[in-house]
Amino acid sequence: MQPKKKNIFSMYRVLFLAVTLPLIVVLINVTNVSTRATSREIKNLAKNYMLSTVKQCGRNIDSAIFKGTDQTLSYDTLAAEAPAYTITDVPSSYLYIVDGHTAEMVGKAVENEAVKTLISQIKNGKHPEPDIIEYEFNGTLKYAAYWVGINEEYIAVITADESDVLSGISKITQNSMIVYASSVIFWIIIALFSARAICKPLQKTVDILANFAKGDFTADIKIHSILKETNQLIDAAINLKENMSNSISNVDKSSKNLLRDT
Repeated sequence: MQPKKKNIFSMYRVLFLAVTLPLIVVLINVTNVSTRATSREIKNLAKNYMLSTVKQCGRNIDSAIFKGTDQTLSYDTLAAEAPAYTITDVPSSYLYIVDGHTAEMVGKAVENEAVKTLISQIKNGKHPEPDIIEYEFNGTLKYAAYWVGINEEYIAVITADESDVLSGISKITQNSMIVYASSVIFWIIIALFSARAICKPLQKTVDILANFAKGDFTADIKIHSILKETNQLIDAAINLKENMSNSISNVDKSSKNLLRDT
């Protein structure tokens, strides 16, 4: 008789893993994809908002210059107006104005290459159209939306750190993870009950058949399954018991009759 091979996986484990592993993989992939997509959308929204805001700022300043309003580009005037042109809940966001010819900032020195590039284009006779650019400053990735004013008298710039713009991503990701994890836990519980409902009747049937193999046909078969195939196996076990019991009974009767005749 060949030795029995030890089985590593039962059907219960296989069914459980077949459900839970794909769910976990899906959770990880969905989280990564949604985080990247959300991050991309927030970047685009922030950039569009910054560009729209700097355009509005530039139009207002151009209008004041065109009307000949005094002190339009003075530090005090711009300092009073600047808070209206920043991004809400982004601490690093602020507005600054650069002289379009001298590359000097009102109230602060120019320190980044982005503005210097615009000044260089102006000196070459170009009038850069409003746009938003990305640049690094002291190791920090920053966004800068700019507007070149009338007659290149000034450059209005609204800037913000990318890390501040995306700060809300962590909260969104956390909430998404909670929702996805809750869904996975729910389906794992469903998988546990489903696997148990499928495997328990099968295991009982296997145990009964094992007793049959040992010659024990006394088991009371009261098993039911949610699966048609398992119920067919149970019915087959019941029929086997009845047939074997009848065969044993017939053999016993024949033996008794044989002994009586002798």
